[in-house]
Amino acid sequence: MLDRLVESLETCPMVKRGEYNYFIHPITDGVPIVDPALLR
Repeated sequence: MLDRLVESLETCPMVKRGEYNYFIHPITDGVPIVDPALLR
């Protein structure tokens, strides 16, 4: 299960806002919808 979480974080989109790089991931944003298997 940890492998799935790590893979999803490694492949999530990155967005540059000013000087900062942000990653877009359901575990932090809630959008897009979280795959229930990642939460189990």
